[in-house]
Amino acid sequence: MQVSEILRIKGNRLFVLAPEASMETAIALMAREDVGSILVAQGTQLLGLLTFREVLRHQAQHGSGATLIAEVMDATPFTTSPEVDIMSLRAAMLHNHARYVPVNADGKLIGVLSFHDVAKAVISAQDLENEALKNYINDVPALRA
Repeated sequence: MQVSEILRIKGNRLFVLAPEASMETAIALMAREDVGSILVAQGTQLLGLLTFREVLRHQAQHGSGATLIAEVMDATPFTTSPEVDIMSLRAAMLHNHARYVPVNADGKLIGVLSFHDVAKAVISAQDLENEALKNYINDVPALRA
């Protein structure tokens, strides 16, 4: 299974803000849409990723004063492409401590995958494989003694 298949199933709705947007705007969007990440971009160019991790760290260190998301975002987020195999992505997300991964195709943002999306896809693939194996086992003729 590839990243593109997960995006096709999940959908590729993007939540994007410009770097000059306020943290207040970003937090309100994250809460309203029940998402854990916001892409920070100008047009289709990814400039960074703002996740609840960065929001909480900033709030703990600086309080809730007026701040631009450009000051808080991860300016070098781990990204992936649609052709990447899901097992490779899972390993890379673990290695990079990435809970959210922007997906780029030909320099254009096409989606974001969360660790939850990846785990759900892996479990779904394993369930299908287990079912196929069970069906195969049940179809094998019994051995005669």
